[in-house]
This record gives sequence, structure tokens and C-alpha cells, in this order.
Amino acid sequence: MRNQPQLQGELRLIHNHPSGDPTPSEEDIEITQRIVEVRNLMMIEVLDHIITGDGKYCRMAEQGLLNKCQSEPEK
Repeated sequence: MRNQPQLQGELRLIHNHPSGDPTPSEEDIEITQRIVEVRNLMMIEVLDHIITGDGKYCRMAEQGLLNKCQSEPEK
């Protein structure tokens, strides 16, 4: 039986939308997917992607958007 790869770190992404609307854009979702793909190679867990704007915020993990991007690391 092979050992499961161990995660080497954790990452939270945070950025601002100058428009004030913290709703994740298609580009936000796409870049998160790309970062998660790299995460699989680097063995880093992406915990959340938080978008701020005009005193409000959106956590992609709370919205279920991060789960769509996450996948198990290749063995």
C-alpha cells in the first residue's frame, strides 16, 4: 500500500473588486481553478478565495464555489 501524499501548506487568496461588488466573476472562478491545479502539484491546500468590495466580502468556500475547483491530488 502506498502512503498518501502529505499536504505541505495552506493558502488563502484575497483580493479587492474596485467596483464594490464582491461577487466572484467568471475570471475569479477560472483563476481559482488554475491555482487549485497548481496546488495539486505543490501539495498545498487552498482554504478559501475571499473577494472584498465596498465594505462587503464574498468567501468562495462559503458559496460552494471553491469545492467546484478542488480536486484530490494525483497519487
